[in-house]
Amino acid sequence: MFGVAAADDDIRKHPHWKLDIELWDFIGIWDLDIGHSTKELTRVFFLLGIWNGLGEIRAHKLRSSLTITCVLLGVASLVLIAGFITGLFQEWDVFQQEMGWAEKQAEAERIKAESEAQGHL
Repeated sequence: MFGVAAADDDIRKHPHWKLDIELWDFIGIWDLDIGHSTKELTRVFFLLGIWNGLGEIRAHKLRSSLTITCVLLGVASLVLIAGFITGLFQEWDVFQQEMGWAEKQAEAERIKAESEAQGHL
């Protein structure tokens, strides 16, 4: 029958579960029951999630390597663009200072403030 195991059928006997069984024995999942703390269950499920992720990477090597490559290229392009933009703004500030635009702009703002202050006259 589907989903119903015989009483003498033990999951530990199946060879394709060997690695999972070794991990389960290591982290003590066979001893878990309702009385255990949430911290222990969290640790167990975290380790099982890591183990499952490593199994997926092993099973799908090409897909995993393509995903890692694309993520690294995406992060590298973001860092590169952020560096270009930061450098562009720094060069623009230096150019403004060399051309004297910063002083001209400050002078224009001072004149505008004076004219607004004298506007009531």
